[in-house]
Amino acid sequence: MSLNEFIRRTWLENAEIALDLADRLVAHGATLAAEGLEVAARTAQALDAAHRLAGSLGMYGLSEGSELASLLEDQLRLGGLMSVSEFSRIAQCLRQEIVDADV
Repeated sequence: MSLNEFIRRTWLENAEIALDLADRLVAHGATLAAEGLEVAARTAQALDAAHRLAGSLGMYGLSEGSELASLLEDQLRLGGLMSVSEFSRIAQCLRQEIVDADV
């Protein structure tokens, strides 16, 4: 098996995980306006999802998706850099990058 075949097979095995992580970020964008401890827990989960996607998408050569995930990770880590609607838009774009990926 060639390296490219191995990468493609590995991506196909892990694409659903990446899509689940992206869906978490999309859902987080829909609830950013909420308040309380529950939001802090969701933020930690979203931060983990963004961090994992930034690294794993880059590993599969999906640089645009990796950059979008890094942008969301920075937003979650630093907070207040973009509007809720912008966060949601970027999360949706990230999700679409994963759906459209041709590794």
